[in-house]
Amino acid sequence: MTTLEELERFDHPPETVDGLSAKFIAYCDSESEEKLAYCKDVLTCVLKFGGDQWPTVEEWTATLPGIFIQSFSSPVTEDDDWDLDGWLYWFEPKNRTWYWLDGRVLNDQSFEILVEVEGAPFAWGALEYLIRSSGAVHVEEAACLD
Repeated sequence: MTTLEELERFDHPPETVDGLSAKFIAYCDSESEEKLAYCKDVLTCVLKFGGDQWPTVEEWTATLPGIFIQSFSSPVTEDDDWDLDGWLYWFEPKNRTWYWLDGRVLNDQSFEILVEVEGAPFAWGALEYLIRSSGAVHVEEAACLD
């Protein structure tokens, strides 16, 4: 899958899924629509650089939304030990194991994200960090589907 195809899924999710997928439910105090939009905004920035020329951490700091960059200066969970470089590692094309399929608001306090996965189990910590940095208070893997 190309990054352009993945970006197109933000506006036009596929009607059917070939292969494995996983669904995540994010729970929020409120404003789930804004939190899902935040996730899409950050991923859009990252996916635009999915080619051979991976930016430096300094270039990412200038490219990614400031509020996301700031999330690394104060943990989003008690056991959070992410830094920007570690988070970006999981988005380098050679390290990716999941790809965006769809995201939708369930109600004002929750949204779901559906991703295509190469196999199970798969590393989804960077996705969880992104969702939690949006302001979600809890994220759970709801299902792994084939």
